[in-house]
Amino acid sequence: MRNLYQCSNAIVKPTIIICKAGHEIAKAPIDITRLKEGSRLEYKACQNCADYDCMGPPVPRKERGWLNV
Repeated sequence: MRNLYQCSNAIVKPTIIICKAGHEIAKAPIDITRLKEGSRLEYKACQNCADYDCMGPPVPRKERGWLNV
């Protein structure tokens, strides 16, 4: 599945993740806590997005996040 770890349009702001191509990824802003924890960042909006710009292979689960939750 496409995810925000691989898309070059995913931008991390101080407290949220947004799409620099202007797409609404989710109904509510995506809090960066999900990124810190290494949670899955697969959203329905990204799956058929014409602007999805894959930066490479999937990021392994063990390399995601930086909090020990």
